[in-house]
Amino acid sequence: MSNVIKRLLCADAALVLLGAIFRIYHWPGGGLTIFVGACLGIILLLCAAFGSRPINALRVLFCLGGSLFIIGYMFKFFHWPGGTLIFLTTAILGIILLLYTAIFHKFDK
Repeated sequence: MSNVIKRLLCADAALVLLGAIFRIYHWPGGGLTIFVGACLGIILLLCAAFGSRPINALRVLFCLGGSLFIIGYMFKFFHWPGGTLIFLTTAILGIILLLYTAIFHKFDK
């Protein structure tokens, strides 16, 4: 993942957290900030997944899981239907990926 995408993801996370603060205190613009930040985060994660060559299947799965998590967060936060199912799917995928990585992945030293 390039440094530019990493920096943009950090700035995007700050944007989403700022939107959450606005939403919690019922200040105007919180919902729009969260929505824009979440959509931008999904786009950045997909760019990170498919932007590097060669394409790593594990990285793609983790980025897709992160995108699903963001979508589930957005659905739950805005009380849209289906948020619970998306979170359940993301949790199962996350558990499988983390266990696979912990057991079979060779970490760099």
